[in-house]
Amino acid sequence: QGATGPQGLAAPPVRATVTCRVRLVPTSKRNKTRVPKISCTVRLVNVRGRAVVNLRLSHGRAIYAAGRRGGAGARTTVALRARRRLRAGMYTLALTISAGGHRTDRTLMVLLV
Repeated sequence: QGATGPQGLAAPPVRATVTCRVRLVPTSKRNKTRVPKISCTVRLVNVRGRAVVNLRLSHGRAIYAAGRRGGAGARTTVALRARRRLRAGMYTLALTISAGGHRTDRTLMVLLV
């Protein structure tokens, strides 16, 4: 058994472009109550094969909406499920991408109007 060889180069971090949209959707045809529906489009730049995309919308320690999309390709849309009532203000969007055994975390500041 020979000596252990040097470790290979680290994979480059995953680059992504995120675009989010908030729409008010009626809860039913008869009811005039509308709830926010958040959908984010994630475009992965340097990922080959499949990836898992996790998104969390938070304010402070509280998570207001979250979504996950497995088997995502180069461009995917993630629907976030609201856990709390969303109000106008600054939120943090945490993006986690797992691809090829590597994980990349990014945080973005989002303003909901």
